[in-house]
Amino acid sequence: MHNEKPERVLELCVATGTALLRSGAETSRVEETICRIAEACGFTVAQGFATPTGLFISVGVGDDVATRLCRIYGNDSVDLNKVTELNELSRAFERGLCTIDEALQSVESITTSKHGYTPSIQLIAAGIASGCFAFLFQATVWDAVCAAIAGVVAFLVYNFAERRVPQFVAVFVASLSGAAVVAIAASLIPTIHLDQSIIGAMFPLVPGLAVTNSIRDMMAGDLLAGVARAADAFLTAMALAAAIVIVLTIIHR
Repeated sequence: MHNEKPERVLELCVATGTALLRSGAETSRVEETICRIAEACGFTVAQGFATPTGLFISVGVGDDVATRLCRIYGNDSVDLNKVTELNELSRAFERGLCTIDEALQSVESITTSKHGYTPSIQLIAAGIASGCFAFLFQATVWDAVCAAIAGVVAFLVYNFAERRVPQFVAVFVASLSGAAVVAIAASLIPTIHLDQSIIGAMFPLVPGLAVTNSIRDMMAGDLLAGVARAADAFLTAMALAAAIVIVLTIIHR
């Protein structure tokens, strides 16, 4: 068991919870991690309340309770590897395998570490995923190739725009770019099927993690976070659909 002041434990809880949320963790995991860290330090009061945009944490013993509110601004790119590493770190701290200073240093190291996959690998993966997804809708080989190229373009545009404009705008611009590439390719190569190619090209932009975390949060009883993530996924999907409608309207399809 660790013997630490509430303020120091709060610092670790905030750092870990913030890193988890910004890496794509569900709120139920964040709250559980916060409580485990506080309880490992012998605090009888260990409360954590997480939303996609904020943390409320209270730790202490009896009437000696320290509370902190932390506002979460924006999100880093989703990195489930960081979520796993932070989860393992909190369990190691709970078992007394590291001190609070070592844990804080580890959180900082995990937070600032680069993505496990290089940008080129991510682009290749986006292209392969887009092409293979098009096949699920009975696309031809040329449709899959077109979808793969458009998916890479959409992914590139999104990565460029996401840190400069709001997420929904970034998704809209990226979807518009990907759909435009498919439309141009279909006008040059009549054998390309527009529908299957566009569906495949949009695959890297689909808010799958937001939908999954929304369902997991609601199943865990975190209705506020679940509904918030569902709204986020819905608005992202609407931005994606609006871009496709605009392209199809322009080319009169």
